[in-house]
Amino acid sequence: MTINSIGSALSSLSVTSATQAQQSRVPGHFQAVASLLGESAEDLAAAVADGTSLADIAAEKGVSTEDLLQALKDGAPAELRSDPHLDQLVASIAEQTGVAGPGGPAGPPPPPPGGATGALGGTMTTDQEETLSAIADLLEMDEADLLDELRSGTSLTELLEQHDVDLSELAASLQTSLGFQIDLQA
Repeated sequence: MTINSIGSALSSLSVTSATQAQQSRVPGHFQAVASLLGESAEDLAAAVADGTSLADIAAEKGVSTEDLLQALKDGAPAELRSDPHLDQLVASIAEQTGVAGPGGPAGPPPPPPGGATGALGGTMTTDQEETLSAIADLLEMDEADLLDELRSGTSLTELLEQHDVDLSELAASLQTSLGFQIDLQA
């Protein structure tokens, strides 16, 4: 399983309804470059979803590729800043187009018939419950407390930072608990 698959699995914990999906926060990489590019993070996200890359927007605005990549690096989560693959990651983000969120260009799948599932929804699938349990164990939290944190708007990244847990520990925990291979290099 790749880190993108983990992201999709973890995002299923928070995908609840079309209304909540529309109210979700804009990914941090858009926020990191918004002021540099003179656009709102929301407008940048919409442009990328419509097929224009951040690199294209930067070129149109007269912003150098180096400045764009540096802003993306500076805005990266703390646990990624020392990653040896950070340059490749930010270059990929700068060129990426059409991605509206987890699940690819179309975004996450719609909620199942009968209502949404996930951390913010009324019910969770077995896979979501197992993922939540594994994360709660890793963070040494009660599952109910973890759900409360997620429902209050605290991101998984923020919780990992608060509990001094890095992505490799998360990957190892999910691999052990859920029995799938996670490739952090992808």
